[in-house]
Amino acid sequence: MADVASLVNGVSELVQIPSVNPLQSHDPTLAGERRLAEHLANRAEDLGADVELDNVVDDRPNLIAKFEGERPDTIVIDVHLDTVAVGHMTDDPFDGRVENGRVYGRGSVDTKATFAVVLDVLSQLRNDGRRPGPTVHLVGTVSEEMGGLLGARHLASRLQHDGHHIDRMIIAEPTMCAPVHGHKGGVGLEICVHGHAAHSSRPELGANAIAAAARIIAALDGEQSRLDTLDAATAVGRGTVSVTEISGGVARNIIPD
Repeated sequence: MADVASLVNGVSELVQIPSVNPLQSHDPTLAGERRLAEHLANRAEDLGADVELDNVVDDRPNLIAKFEGERPDTIVIDVHLDTVAVGHMTDDPFDGRVENGRVYGRGSVDTKATFAVVLDVLSQLRNDGRRPGPTVHLVGTVSEEMGGLLGARHLASRLQHDGHHIDRMIIAEPTMCAPVHGHKGGVGLEICVHGHAAHSSRPELGANAIAAAARIIAALDGEQSRLDTLDAATAVGRGTVSVTEISGGVARNIIPD
């Protein structure tokens, strides 16, 4: 039986260690995953794991903790270490307070709770004098929220290079506790539209780049409408097309180029 209070305290403790993705914060007291990785490494070592901090880039290490199992088969539980930024939050993002049965703070769900749950289960097994069935590799990867999944890519290359055979892998994203066997990929396009500047009193002398971009956006909206009429191609649903950023122009009285 899980000790709920201990588990809640474990989540709160991890929330109180900032690990904001460095691409989203330049505050050295908040940015980077190392402090969290080192804390988790110490916890895992206390539970008997073989632990390695494998540097990926700029002093941002992946955590690899190996818990020997009773059987030769292996399972990797991959949990990302970094969180998104906190600038828009009105409450203290790192107080880890507990209210009404919930732990509040940045990363409490995505995804520090998973670390706490896995370590709690392994701790219970150890206290009972037992080992997990399969050998468990608890992995904390960097750069999931932004930066091209550098930690996951590094891990995949490392496993392939070292010839490790992995029987099962769980990517520990918050999915309302429902198993998910796939997810959508993504392609980002940056479209630059060029026009010709002119005074806004004589727009006929210029070519409005924003007006041209609006036509492109309308076409993309039309593509989304077309996709909405199709059956889902895979179990994760139909593809989607979205315009998420737009900028242009320099002044109210100048046709943008």
